[in-house]
Amino acid sequence: MDNRCMHHALSEETNLSRFLAEHQTWHEERKMLDMHMAGVDARWYVFKMCQIYALCMTLIRTMMRLLQV
Repeated sequence: MDNRCMHHALSEETNLSRFLAEHQTWHEERKMLDMHMAGVDARWYVFKMCQIYALCMTLIRTMMRLLQV
């Protein structure tokens, strides 16, 4: 095995280990994100959306009343 071949094999191995490390990191981040999203209750989200909608409607009605006077 000459030097060029050896060097090529080493660089291939380095690239592979770097790729695997990045892939592992991505998987861990993804797993944490999934766990976080599962922790956010969908019903709470819908409830908040309804609250915000009701608040907006109240503000719009109040503005309309003020403009009419």
